[in-house]
Amino acid sequence: MIKIFQNTLIAGLGLGLVACGDVEPKIDVDNDGVVYASSDNTDVNAAMRQARNTLPYFWRTYNKALAEFNLAQAALDRRAEEQAKNKTKKDNAPEKDNAPEDVISYEGPRDFSIKVSLRATDGSLEHIWVNEVEQKDGLMHGNLANDPINLPNLRIGQRIDFNNFQVSDWAYSLDNFFYGHFTTRALLPTMSGEEADAMREILGENNLADMQ
Repeated sequence: MIKIFQNTLIAGLGLGLVACGDVEPKIDVDNDGVVYASSDNTDVNAAMRQARNTLPYFWRTYNKALAEFNLAQAALDRRAEEQAKNKTKKDNAPEKDNAPEDVISYEGPRDFSIKVSLRATDGSLEHIWVNEVEQKDGLMHGNLANDPINLPNLRIGQRIDFNNFQVSDWAYSLDNFFYGHFTTRALLPTMSGEEADAMREILGENNLADMQ
Protein backbone atom coordinates (compact mmCIF):
# COMPACT_ATOMS: atom_id res chain seq x y z
CA MET A 1 0.00 0.00 0.00
CA ILE A 2 1.41 3.41 -0.98
CA LYS A 3 0.07 5.82 1.59
CA ILE A 4 1.16 8.94 -0.27
CA PHE A 5 -1.07 7.90 -3.16
CA GLN A 6 -4.23 9.84 -2.33
CA ASN A 7 -6.58 11.15 -4.97
CA THR A 8 -6.87 14.82 -4.05
CA LEU A 9 -8.91 15.47 -7.18
CA ILE A 10 -11.61 13.12 -5.93
CA ALA A 11 -11.62 14.53 -2.42
CA GLY A 12 -11.89 18.04 -3.79
CA LEU A 13 -14.71 17.44 -6.25
CA GLY A 14 -16.68 14.87 -4.29
CA LEU A 15 -17.76 13.10 -7.46
CA GLY A 16 -19.64 10.34 -5.75
CA LEU A 17 -22.48 8.65 -7.57
CA VAL A 18 -25.79 7.34 -6.31
CA ALA A 19 -27.56 5.01 -8.74
CA CYS A 20 -31.32 5.21 -8.36
CA GLY A 21 -33.91 2.72 -9.51
CA ASP A 22 -35.79 5.08 -11.81
CA VAL A 23 -37.13 3.70 -15.08
CA GLU A 24 -36.22 6.71 -17.21
CA PRO A 25 -32.50 7.56 -17.46
CA LYS A 26 -31.65 10.83 -15.78
CA ILE A 27 -28.81 12.58 -13.99
CA ASP A 28 -29.26 15.18 -11.25
CA VAL A 29 -26.65 17.00 -9.16
CA ASP A 30 -27.41 18.31 -5.68
CA ASN A 31 -25.82 21.31 -3.96
CA ASP A 32 -23.08 19.15 -2.44
CA GLY A 33 -21.91 17.93 -5.84
CA VAL A 34 -23.35 14.45 -5.35
CA VAL A 35 -24.48 12.97 -8.65
CA TYR A 36 -27.73 11.01 -8.82
CA ALA A 37 -28.08 8.80 -11.90
CA SER A 38 -30.62 6.20 -12.88
CA SER A 39 -29.36 2.63 -12.78
CA ASP A 40 -29.95 2.27 -16.53
CA ASN A 41 -28.07 5.39 -17.62
CA THR A 42 -26.24 4.09 -20.69
CA ASP A 43 -23.26 6.46 -20.58
CA VAL A 44 -22.48 5.80 -16.93
CA ASN A 45 -22.97 2.05 -17.27
CA ALA A 46 -20.67 1.94 -20.30
CA ALA A 47 -18.05 3.87 -18.33
CA MET A 48 -18.29 1.39 -15.46
CA ARG A 49 -17.82 -1.55 -17.83
CA GLN A 50 -14.72 0.10 -19.27
CA ALA A 51 -13.34 0.60 -15.78
CA ARG A 52 -13.90 -3.04 -14.82
CA ASN A 53 -12.50 -4.33 -18.11
CA THR A 54 -9.30 -2.35 -17.64
CA LEU A 55 -8.87 -3.02 -13.92
CA PRO A 56 -5.96 -5.45 -14.54
CA TYR A 57 -4.11 -2.58 -16.23
CA PHE A 58 -4.73 -0.40 -13.16
CA TRP A 59 -3.17 -3.01 -10.89
CA ARG A 60 -0.22 -3.57 -13.24
CA THR A 61 0.45 0.17 -13.15
CA TYR A 62 0.02 0.24 -9.39
CA ASN A 63 2.37 -2.69 -8.77
CA LYS A 64 5.06 -1.21 -11.02
CA ALA A 65 4.71 2.16 -9.29
CA LEU A 66 4.89 0.52 -5.88
CA ALA A 67 8.11 -1.27 -6.82
CA GLU A 68 9.68 1.95 -8.12
CA PHE A 69 8.52 3.88 -5.05
CA ASN A 70 10.01 1.25 -2.73
CA LEU A 71 13.34 1.47 -4.59
CA ALA A 72 13.32 5.26 -4.17
CA GLN A 73 12.51 4.85 -0.47
CA ALA A 74 15.33 2.34 -0.05
CA ALA A 75 17.77 4.76 -1.70
CA LEU A 76 16.69 7.50 0.70
CA ASP A 77 17.14 5.15 3.66
CA ARG A 78 20.64 4.23 2.46
CA ARG A 79 21.62 7.90 2.23
CA ALA A 80 20.42 8.43 5.78
CA GLU A 81 22.42 5.44 7.03
CA GLU A 82 25.56 6.59 5.23
CA GLN A 83 25.29 10.07 6.73
CA ALA A 84 24.79 8.58 10.19
CA LYS A 85 27.94 6.43 9.79
CA ASN A 86 29.99 9.39 8.58
CA LYS A 87 29.28 11.52 11.60
CA THR A 88 32.46 12.70 13.29
CA LYS A 89 33.48 15.31 15.78
CA LYS A 90 32.59 17.91 13.18
CA ASP A 91 28.97 17.48 14.17
CA ASN A 92 29.06 21.05 15.44
CA ALA A 93 27.99 22.06 11.94
CA PRO A 94 24.32 23.11 11.53
CA GLU A 95 22.01 20.15 11.74
CA LYS A 96 20.57 20.86 8.29
CA ASP A 97 24.01 20.16 6.76
CA ASN A 98 23.98 16.61 8.13
CA ALA A 99 20.34 15.80 7.65
CA PRO A 100 19.49 13.57 4.67
CA GLU A 101 17.28 14.94 1.96
CA ASP A 102 13.80 13.85 3.02
CA VAL A 103 12.23 13.99 -0.43
CA ILE A 104 11.86 10.66 -2.19
CA SER A 105 13.08 10.77 -5.78
CA TYR A 106 9.95 9.34 -7.36
CA GLU A 107 8.13 10.85 -10.35
CA GLY A 108 5.91 7.98 -11.49
CA PRO A 109 2.15 7.43 -11.23
CA ARG A 110 0.47 8.23 -7.92
CA ASP A 111 -2.95 9.10 -6.45
CA PHE A 112 -4.25 5.57 -7.08
CA SER A 113 -7.97 5.34 -6.27
CA ILE A 114 -10.89 3.04 -7.03
CA LYS A 115 -14.59 3.87 -7.09
CA VAL A 116 -16.62 1.17 -5.32
CA SER A 117 -20.35 0.46 -5.35
CA LEU A 118 -21.92 -0.09 -1.93
CA ARG A 119 -25.54 -1.00 -1.16
CA ALA A 120 -27.18 1.92 0.63
CA THR A 121 -29.87 1.79 3.28
CA ASP A 122 -32.56 2.85 0.78
CA GLY A 123 -31.69 0.01 -1.58
CA SER A 124 -29.78 2.17 -4.08
CA LEU A 125 -26.16 1.66 -5.00
CA GLU A 126 -23.82 4.36 -3.79
CA HIS A 127 -20.54 4.64 -5.69
CA ILE A 128 -17.79 6.17 -3.61
CA TRP A 129 -14.07 6.63 -4.16
CA VAL A 130 -11.55 4.86 -1.93
CA ASN A 131 -7.83 5.59 -1.72
CA GLU A 132 -4.77 3.92 -0.18
CA VAL A 133 -5.85 0.85 -2.13
CA GLU A 134 -4.19 -2.56 -2.11
CA GLN A 135 -4.85 -6.21 -3.00
CA LYS A 136 -4.59 -8.83 -0.28
CA ASP A 137 -6.07 -12.24 0.48
CA GLY A 138 -8.17 -12.31 -2.68
CA LEU A 139 -9.87 -8.99 -1.96
CA MET A 140 -9.20 -5.31 -2.53
CA HIS A 141 -9.02 -2.82 0.31
CA GLY A 142 -9.09 0.95 0.60
CA ASN A 143 -10.08 3.96 2.70
CA LEU A 144 -13.27 5.89 1.94
CA ALA A 145 -12.32 9.23 0.37
CA ASN A 146 -15.63 10.90 1.29
CA ASP A 147 -18.47 10.50 3.77
CA PRO A 148 -21.17 8.31 2.19
CA ILE A 149 -24.65 9.79 1.75
CA ASN A 150 -26.86 6.79 2.60
CA LEU A 151 -24.46 4.59 4.54
CA PRO A 152 -24.70 5.82 8.14
CA ASN A 153 -22.31 3.20 9.51
CA LEU A 154 -19.43 4.31 7.26
CA ARG A 155 -17.26 7.41 7.54
CA ILE A 156 -14.51 9.08 5.53
CA GLY A 157 -11.19 7.34 6.13
CA GLN A 158 -12.82 4.06 7.15
CA ARG A 159 -11.15 1.02 5.58
CA ILE A 160 -13.39 -1.33 3.59
CA ASP A 161 -13.01 -4.57 1.64
CA PHE A 162 -14.48 -5.02 -1.83
CA ASN A 163 -14.31 -7.29 -4.87
CA ASN A 164 -14.06 -6.87 -8.65
CA PHE A 165 -17.83 -6.81 -9.12
CA GLN A 166 -18.09 -3.71 -6.90
CA VAL A 167 -15.58 -1.68 -8.92
CA SER A 168 -17.16 1.09 -10.99
CA ASP A 169 -14.11 3.24 -11.77
CA TRP A 170 -10.41 3.71 -11.11
CA ALA A 171 -7.93 6.56 -11.39
CA TYR A 172 -4.33 7.60 -10.97
CA SER A 173 -2.28 10.71 -11.76
CA LEU A 174 0.91 11.17 -13.77
CA ASP A 175 2.64 14.41 -14.76
CA ASN A 176 -0.27 16.51 -13.45
CA PHE A 177 -2.86 14.60 -15.52
CA PHE A 178 -5.43 12.09 -14.29
CA TYR A 179 -6.09 8.80 -16.07
CA GLY A 180 -8.96 6.37 -15.79
CA HIS A 181 -11.85 8.42 -14.40
CA PHE A 182 -14.26 6.76 -16.83
CA THR A 183 -17.39 7.78 -14.91
CA THR A 184 -15.99 11.27 -14.32
CA ARG A 185 -15.76 11.68 -18.10
CA ALA A 186 -19.30 10.34 -18.52
CA LEU A 187 -20.53 12.88 -15.95
CA LEU A 188 -18.97 15.92 -17.63
CA PRO A 189 -22.38 16.91 -19.10
CA THR A 190 -23.74 17.28 -15.54
CA MET A 191 -21.18 19.99 -14.72
CA SER A 192 -21.26 23.65 -15.55
CA GLY A 193 -19.31 24.68 -18.62
CA GLU A 194 -16.53 26.14 -16.48
CA GLU A 195 -16.26 23.04 -14.31
CA ALA A 196 -16.29 20.71 -17.30
CA ASP A 197 -13.57 22.71 -19.07
CA ALA A 198 -11.41 22.67 -15.94
CA MET A 199 -11.83 18.91 -15.69
CA ARG A 200 -10.94 18.34 -19.34
CA GLU A 201 -7.70 20.26 -18.83
CA ILE A 202 -6.49 17.79 -16.19
CA LEU A 203 -7.89 14.55 -17.60
CA GLY A 204 -5.25 12.74 -19.64
CA GLU A 205 -6.27 10.71 -22.67
CA ASN A 206 -7.04 7.08 -21.88
CA ASN A 207 -5.28 4.84 -24.40
CA LEU A 208 -7.66 1.88 -24.26
CA ALA A 209 -5.46 -0.22 -26.54
CA ASP A 210 -2.65 -0.06 -23.98
CA MET A 211 -5.06 -0.71 -21.11
CA GLN A 212 -6.10 -4.18 -22.28
